[in-house]
Amino acid sequence: MTHAGPALIDSHMHSIVSHLALSVALQFVFSLAWPGQAQTPCPGSGTCPGSVAQMVCPPPGTTLAGNDVTFTCCNANADYFLEIESVPGAHDIFYALVSFQNFVHLINLPTNGGTIYVTLWTQIHGQWQTTLQYTYTAASFLPLSLAAPTLGTNGQFQFTVSGVTPGRTNVVQSSLNLSNWTTISTNVAVSNSLQIIDPAATDFNRRFYRSRGALTVRCRSMEQNGAVVAVTSTQP
Repeated sequence: MTHAGPALIDSHMHSIVSHLALSVALQFVFSLAWPGQAQTPCPGSGTCPGSVAQMVCPPPGTTLAGNDVTFTCCNANADYFLEIESVPGAHDIFYALVSFQNFVHLINLPTNGGTIYVTLWTQIHGQWQTTLQYTYTAASFLPLSLAAPTLGTNGQFQFTVSGVTPGRTNVVQSSLNLSNWTTISTNVAVSNSLQIIDPAATDFNRRFYRSRGALTVRCRSMEQNGAVVAVTSTQP
């Protein structure tokens, strides 16, 4: 399984930064199931109204808040089999027996606004009960990117980090050699973008930046015709 790398942008200093071209090629990774306790309390998950478990969190039929979700059913004191997929029959997100707990925590869910299909089975006294099916709507997020690099009238370098997740902490770091990194900004996003200003950039001829957040891409940049041009984006 691949893991997302950091996003990078070159800040070679020019009197006027005239052009930025981004070519983004994202490769989404499948979800991972994390053991442990649910992140937040789920009302109604303590007991079931009947003998068969039902999905309670997130509420069925709703839009997911992001790509990091804990799916919880009411506790029927049983074993469960849970199937979560983006296409019926694809088994592409989660497909496994869930024993000794009534939830599963998934990361890197799709964020394309599509339909998420959930099927839940409950095993009671060795017998699988009636299958229950649910649907959710995936969150819709822009790919993470670093864009709009400019020099202010005071010589300070600034750029925008787009595609961040509101409510998530995003760390921006700088480097002179792509090996040693220093944090220059830590922000909790309130929207899908952040503006970053680096007053220390005036002390260097060339500097690289990367952003780490909920969903990250790797973007290597170069100088072309006196302008900063970000040319590739991948997830190694």
